[in-house]
Amino acid sequence: MDTAIVLYVNTLLALQGKYYQAVTAP
Repeated sequence: MDTAIVLYVNTLLALQGKYYQAVTAP
């Protein structure tokens, strides 16, 4: 795989994780 693609996916997952935590926070 291309390194740029891996970094892009990792960034999306990180942002999604932060968004998920923010939405599920009380």
